[in-house]
Amino acid sequence: MIVMEKENDGYRRLYGRGVTNRLIKKVGGGDASYMIPAGLMESFKANEVERNELIEMWKEIQEDHEKKQAELEAMRIDIKNQQQNLEAMMRKLAEQQRREGR
Repeated sequence: MIVMEKENDGYRRLYGRGVTNRLIKKVGGGDASYMIPAGLMESFKANEVERNELIEMWKEIQEDHEKKQAELEAMRIDIKNQQQNLEAMMRKLAEQQRREGR
């Protein structure tokens, strides 16, 4: 038995010997809605809430990580600048000592 998609509302194209609307409804292909137990539906909702919470936590962790990366990069730049200043000061001191030593 093959039931094609509805071409026009209320009509079906049926293939197979003895296929009737009554048989389709009996087999479960009718227009009836599906019933889901309340406990299962609550479980789906709880899982959805938990999923949303996990997504929010992941976003917060990602933002925190990016913030810390930016802070770390700023610290690296600051340390590099301090190193360059220290090297310049040491060169000046070495130059002064050479002048005084002569």
